Amino acid sequence: LPTDSGDFWIGTQNSGVFRSSQRVGSPASLSLERIDLGDDYKSLSVYSIQEARPGVIWLTSSNGLYRLDMATGAVTRFDSSDGLQGSDFNFGAAAIDESGNLLIGGGNGYNRFDPDKVIKSARNSEVRITNIALSGNELELPVPSYLLEEIHLNHNDDSISFEFSVLDFLSPSKNRYRYMLEGFDESWVESGTRNYTTYTNLPAGQYKLRVQGANSSGIWNRDGASLVITKNAAPWLRWWAWLAYLSAFLFVAWMYRKHLEQVIIAREAEARASQMHEAADAAIDELHEQLDYQRDLVATAKRHSIQTLDLINEFVAAPSDTARERQLSALRLLETHLLYQDEALLADMRPYVEDLTQLLLPEAAVDKETITIINNVKSRYLPMDIASPLAILLTELLSDVLRNRFRSDSPANYVQIDLSLSLDDQNLKRVYRLCVSDNGNSRDSLAKLSTEGQMQLVVEIAKHMEWQLECPDAGGTEVCVSIPDTWDG
Repeated sequence: LPTDSGDFWIGTQNSGVFRSSQRVGSPASLSLERIDLGDDYKSLSVYSIQEARPGVIWLTSSNGLYRLDMATGAVTRFDSSDGLQGSDFNFGAAAIDESGNLLIGGGNGYNRFDPDKVIKSARNSEVRITNIALSGNELELPVPSYLLEEIHLNHNDDSISFEFSVLDFLSPSKNRYRYMLEGFDESWVESGTRNYTTYTNLPAGQYKLRVQGANSSGIWNRDGASLVITKNAAPWLRWWAWLAYLSAFLFVAWMYRKHLEQVIIAREAEARASQMHEAADAAIDELHEQLDYQRDLVATAKRHSIQTLDLINEFVAAPSDTARERQLSALRLLETHLLYQDEALLADMRPYVEDLTQLLLPEAAVDKETITIINNVKSRYLPMDIASPLAILLTELLSDVLRNRFRSDSPANYVQIDLSLSLDDQNLKRVYRLCVSDNGNSRDSLAKLSTEGQMQLVVEIAKHMEWQLECPDAGGTEVCVSIPDTWDG
């Protein structure tokens, strides 16, 4: 049945009723939703479907007449006790006449009524716990059971039963129930029209029985009735029994401790003496190690300071204050990337190159936004006797590129720094190779470079350190220096 809202209702034999939100003729596959009509709704046979007014669906079935209010979700069931010809109907025997009356037929005749005038209770009904029994025997109570708020059970009360009722006597057979024992049941137990339940072998503890009921109009009382149930533990499991067990255990433990006390004290004294002796030896050894470490560190720092002073005196004799400050800044920056390892001061070159390029970028003769720095230096640690002169050499190479090599009309400029480590096949020694390349103006030959300002200092440092300096490509846009490794680490 297609409805005014665009839903499509499908009745089935022995499978209930389904609703699809897809419109008829839609190319998409139908997505069906089975409608919950209450007890045994999944095996219900639906014979006819009528929409008396928008949003209100009437179904004839093998188990009575159902009214579905889609706005509220309320489901109401009618049968012969409500004046119908019976609880079973004929297939397709339903229609709405010109006056809006609903006509439905079955084996005992037919009914005609105005669906808007069907009156059902719109209020819920009171739910009460009407009887409590222990092991099948009704519990004698000082007040009616529905007035009780709490009951206490002994440890040997193994079975407790409850009866409950919805105070709706219009059609009691249609009253429905659900219950849950909080602390024991994980969810509500749907009991249908069954109005009793039994619990056996409850562990000691506190529980709360909650009962909800729906009257013959299908209106649920969500507050329902409740009862607190406290089951006491066995006497030998009460708190005072556990206190007695604990006291006995502590007494035995105390006696055992007294028995072994002298042995334990003697062993502890011996162990403490041994520990103190070992701790004293360890402290002395650690002190000697620290003294040796500090002595080596001081000696290494002294050597580094002397080498740095010699380097400054020999190479940082720049023709201008700007160049001198640039070289000293490069050496100060190198100090921030040092570590002490294996009795040697080492410099981590990758982060140093990263910081050095940022230090020198303001000297660029072109817009900094057009310059890309490619740092291909892997994280390598160089000894300070190599790192210090290399820092000045690299500073002058990068400064020369940024100040002199880039063309002002080039929209994109780059400079790339590579540092690799390889093995010299001739003398089987490790060799570092530093290369600085760019896409700027070509350099002259090395012979002519030795007479230029900044490049002159680069050539002098390489010559003094006995490093090999070369321009691999014919255009002169790359300068490389090969450095023998002097560190055994």
